[in-house]
Amino acid sequence: MADSLLEKLEKLVKEGENFNYDNFSRKTIIGYPESYTSDYISWKTRVQTLLESKFGKNSPVFQNFINGSNIRVLGNDKDNFNRAHSYFMGALKSAIDLIDFDISMPEEKEAEKMI
Repeated sequence: MADSLLEKLEKLVKEGENFNYDNFSRKTIIGYPESYTSDYISWKTRVQTLLESKFGKNSPVFQNFINGSNIRVLGNDKDNFNRAHSYFMGALKSAIDLIDFDISMPEEKEAEKMI
């Protein structure tokens, strides 16, 4: 049986909690991140795809993800990673809150009016 949307989001949150500055990338000789690990790329891609497909490109949830993606973390220090990752985790947790509180996105409300 396929996981519900809520279960998928919760799994992504749990998986995301395991990433930190030390393990999300390979580092240069002086310790700065130079390339993402395949696990981090996979997680980030699943987060992006799920949030965009279920909440829409213009939703605040997806825009939070985009805000995190716009922060340059490769070649930078821990602060940039922490800021970006906070956006990703916040987007996932906001998506869970929307489901828990049964809040529809504006696109969903418009679609319901057409039915």
